[in-house]
Formats: sequence, structure tokens, C-alpha cells
Amino acid sequence: MKVLILTVRGLRADSLGCYGNDWIDTPHLDKLAAESVVFDEHYADQPDSEGAFRAWQTGALRSLTLPARLDLLVALANARVETRLIGDAGAWPPVHFAGGFKKTLRVPRGSTPGASLEPILEAARKAIVSLNRRSQALLWVDVPALLPPWEVPDEFLDLYFVGESDEDEDSEESLLSWDGDAPATVAPEDEATVLRLQRTYAAAVSQVDAQVGQLLEAMREKGTLQDWMAVITSPFSFSLGDHGIVGAHRPWLHEELLHLPLLLHLPGDEAAGLRVSGLTQCVDLPATVLDAMELPVPTMHGQSLLPLCRGQRESAHTEIHSALRSNEAEEWAVRSKEWSFLLPVRIPEGDSSRGPQLFVKPDDRHEVNNVVQHNLELAETMEQNLRARNESTLE
Repeated sequence: MKVLILTVRGLRADSLGCYGNDWIDTPHLDKLAAESVVFDEHYADQPDSEGAFRAWQTGALRSLTLPARLDLLVALANARVETRLIGDAGAWPPVHFAGGFKKTLRVPRGSTPGASLEPILEAARKAIVSLNRRSQALLWVDVPALLPPWEVPDEFLDLYFVGESDEDEDSEESLLSWDGDAPATVAPEDEATVLRLQRTYAAAVSQVDAQVGQLLEAMREKGTLQDWMAVITSPFSFSLGDHGIVGAHRPWLHEELLHLPLLLHLPGDEAAGLRVSGLTQCVDLPATVLDAMELPVPTMHGQSLLPLCRGQRESAHTEIHSALRSNEAEEWAVRSKEWSFLLPVRIPEGDSSRGPQLFVKPDDRHEVNNVVQHNLELAETMEQNLRARNESTLE
């Protein structure tokens, strides 16, 4: 089995049409979703680059230990599987991850807006051609294209910023795209800033969709997409003023930061159009790769997703545990199909207080109605379990 994994840092699940978005233009990824298995409830364990790449490499949750940790890349090397990593030279994956690949290619960023993704995907296209003759291979392509500062060509910005002044007669000027670094926080009443951030991000998503679409179409034309297992996902999502936060300025583990897209295309369009509603997480990817290549899958926290694609069993995960430390703040979370519970464990001096948060799922999709006061016993039990599991474990 040949496996292509494309990781797009900052890609929000709710920015794609296949996850219900009705205003951002993503026809190519939506087309791939129709040919693939879509995982509706895929979440991060630790939503930052270090945590995600560690989970993808080891199949181990940060807060739990295993008798012996798997190293996916060592396992593939021992099985003589060709492994290649292509990424942005300016945002290279962690050394412990990148060092395990047989071949790596750091692609310099382009000098024109939006050009950074094109040379990476062109290198990926060439790598796919050279790997086609192999029976087994892993090609990992990592891009940071959705992290600010966004450099988006006008052709994509125009999809979301044309005619703003005409829509609002009281507006003194057109709404402008966001330029430069994003702010750390946004006041809830600052609707203009939120709109600028959201629409500039939307333009960047549409650009990524168009450029990834070129790679996918090239694979379809040559018939190679039918021979590969292709995975598109993200190590972490990106807050765009949700709950007043941009990015991960504060590690508030709400839906918008933890919920990740996961599209899994099987050779021959097997199980095309299937949607998996069970809980899945980043640590499931190593077991899935090994299973696809018919290699032994050792004991790990993750599960192979292939049996879920084939209806052979349901997800083994009943809860998803997450944690993040950022800017001297730290938060833990646990979510199930029924609840999402967030526990701040470290609040920087001078920050406003933030108590435990409990939300009803899936009803409260955007997590705006904290019901902890109405469920004190449940919240106390969840807090006790989180503390017992997570104390002194965040690296």
C-alpha cells in the first residue's frame, strides 16, 4: 500500500463544505470527501505542532503511558518501506519526527503571495510519480498555509471582500482583508475585526483547496489516486475570534480549536461517501498506516480506522482527552458524544478568571451555554477524573 498524508496546519473542520460550511468555496476537497470516508468527530489530544506530530509518530496519548512506545517511522524503516517528508523550510516539523524519514525535502517559501504552497505541492507531485513503482511507501506532505500572516492572491480575496461598502450604506469604506500578524484577542463587539479575520482565512482556505485540487486532479488523470490511500487532516485548528481568542493565545479547548477534519481516501474509492460518527483522534493515524500496509500493529492508544471504514466495528473511543499549555496558561478537557468539559488549571496573573466549563453536545455546537451550575455533581466527577489522569503529564 502506498500512503499519502497531507497535513494542513490550522485547517478548521467547519471551513469545509463536507463538514457543513455553506459559504467558503472548497469544491476540490468536497469532491475528495465524496470519494472518501469522512470522520465527523475527529479531535486533537494536544492541539499544537509538538503534540500532534508526537501523537502521529507514537500512537500514544500524552497523559498515559505504554509499556513500550511505538515509533511509526522506525517500524516502517524496519519493514523497508520508503518514507519521504516534504514541508515548508520556514515551518519544519519537529526534529524527532522529521529525523525518522528516509528522505526529506525542505521547500523554500515563494516570494509572491500564496506561492509558498505551490512548490511544496509540485515537489509532492514529483515524489508521487517516483514512488508509483513501489509497492509500499509513505509520502508525508506538511503545509502551514493557513497560519497568519496570510498571503493570499487577490483572485481568492475577491471571493469574500467584493462589494462590502455597497451592502452597508453607513459604512465609510470597504471591509479590508487582514494584513500582517493576527491579534491575540478580539472583543466580542468588534464585529468588523472578526469579519476581516474570518473572510481572510476563508480566502486562504479556498486557495489551499484550489492548489491541493490541482495535485488531486493530476493523480486522477494518471490513475494514481486509485492506487493510493490518501489522508487529509490537520494537527490543530485555528480560533478566529471564537470566544474572543485568535489562534491559541489562550489554551481554551473549545470546539473550534480541537475539532479537526479527517478525510481518508481508500484505493479504488472503497467506502466512498461513508461518514463515521464515532470519536477518533490523532493517535489513530499510526495504527491505520501500519494496518493499511499489512504490518503488525503493536499495542497503542490509537486504533486502526480501516475497520471503521469497512463497518467491521465501531470506534473504541468513548471519550477524548485533550490538554494544552500556552502563554503561561493551561487547560484540560474531556469530551464525549454527550458532554464537553473544560478545566482551566493555570491562569496567568492579570488574566480574568475562568472557571470550569460544561457544554451539552451536540446541541451546543459552538459551546456558548455553560451549564456547569446545573450539573455540579457531574462536573465535580469530571474534574476529579481529569486531575487524576493529567497531573504532571503535560510535557
